[in-house]
Amino acid sequence: MPWPTVLAGSLQYCPEDRRTSTDGDTRVSRADGNTWASSPPNLDGVKGAVAWERFLNISGPVTFVQVGAHEGNVGDAMWPYATHYKHWRGLLVEPTAVSFTKLCNNYRPHARRIRCVKAAVSDFAGVAKMQIMRNGCPSGQCNHLLHTRDNVKWHNSWARTKEMEKVPVITLASVWEELRAAFGASAAVDLLVVDVEGIEERLLGSELPSPRPHLVMFEHKHLHQQAKQHINASLTAQGYEFVGGVAGGSGGVVDVKRGHGDWLYAQTNVAKSHMAAQPQGSTRDTKGFEL
Repeated sequence: MPWPTVLAGSLQYCPEDRRTSTDGDTRVSRADGNTWASSPPNLDGVKGAVAWERFLNISGPVTFVQVGAHEGNVGDAMWPYATHYKHWRGLLVEPTAVSFTKLCNNYRPHARRIRCVKAAVSDFAGVAKMQIMRNGCPSGQCNHLLHTRDNVKWHNSWARTKEMEKVPVITLASVWEELRAAFGASAAVDLLVVDVEGIEERLLGSELPSPRPHLVMFEHKHLHQQAKQHINASLTAQGYEFVGGVAGGSGGVVDVKRGHGDWLYAQTNVAKSHMAAQPQGSTRDTKGFEL
């Protein structure tokens, strides 16, 4: 049988408990009857955080998709905002059983507006094996979806403790469908965050689903040079510009260089607005992927 095995897989969701969906954060009342957080969250020392208010109108609703959400609150770019703002809603996708259970528990107070789906995301739909590495890996964030038998050999060479878990696999287009099923047919993605431990090219190296997100952030440190260039070319062709690298633990700073573990792209109009707001003397990185 081919590897991965392409079969119809059933998706799992968090058990939604509306009795615990309090969305309880500090808020101020507005005349329109909604409740909103009064100010952005404090990002000092928060690893992997991004000051999203620099790129999005956070005074209004924001819809996001996070692929590879892990446990939700470990070095996470979305957690500070998703739990702080009642008008943020999103779909979190995580394939592994242990992490998905923790993800559901962490987001349980916000279950009305944050939905979780247990699945991996790639360029095919079906079922595949995921290699789970328990030791020698911070917070377990080194799990890999296996697309070929060669991948097994390569990962086995350094994984000290490993397990295999069969997971359902869906495409990014199906993620968009899940979002619309959760929040309505008109739901559009403002922000897409991808952290899939080395297979980012399979998601971002081709046409993104429509309507396209305003912002795309992805981890690049597990990608080889050719994959980075392919993603860059694909996003550029779809009207995105490189904004900067996300410096972990920097309090939400996005640097104009490409040297950090996550890269942020924005649709051209968003990128231009961000660059116009930068301090005088800031320049866009011109060395490309050499950094």
